[in-house]
Amino acid sequence: MSTLDWTFDGTWPYEPRWFHSPDGRLHYVDEGPREGRPVVMVHGNPTWGYLYRNFIPPLVEAGYRVIVLDLLGAGRSDKPDRAEVYTIRRHAERTEQLLESLDLRDATLVPHDWGMNSLYWAIHHPERLRGLFILNTIAHRDRLTPQIERAYLAPNPTVASRTGCWSSCGRFPPVRAIPSRTSGASSRTGSNAISGTSPSVSPGA
Repeated sequence: MSTLDWTFDGTWPYEPRWFHSPDGRLHYVDEGPREGRPVVMVHGNPTWGYLYRNFIPPLVEAGYRVIVLDLLGAGRSDKPDRAEVYTIRRHAERTEQLLESLDLRDATLVPHDWGMNSLYWAIHHPERLRGLFILNTIAHRDRLTPQIERAYLAPNPTVASRTGCWSSCGRFPPVRAIPSRTSGASSRTGSNAISGTSPSVSPGA
């Protein structure tokens, strides 16, 4: 995988950054001005940060700081062949550790699908949150061009590298209730969750 073009013909031109967790190294990108209001985007299963490739440029252009991470087992993050490291709780704890290392304030969290594990960070650190923009949808296959399909499949070329994707299926332990209101943070949906309007971009497939 060392020879793989991780920009995928320029569609993912972002500098890789790394966070070292006890379970393995996590990859993330951190684009835009350091003083910009943070927008944190967390992908689901079995995608990776590439899902948000069309969100990053307009948000950065609008002055936001954009953080997109890869969960363990996905994207450029490590892929240990040990099912026990892919429980929801372990994903949630690693996401919390990474985001706390960045010392973010006034952030908007944008989780998709299994990226909802990041709500663990939101619940335990409401003082860091401005709002939530929660996503879920299905991928329409007619939008999966050969280039996009190659980018999604590239991080997991072997059966062993897919342990994180497959071991998550069927694991649904009890989840702590999410408060409807927390001090210092609000759960907002719709076009005003980030800045009063939503960026006019499509997530692609």
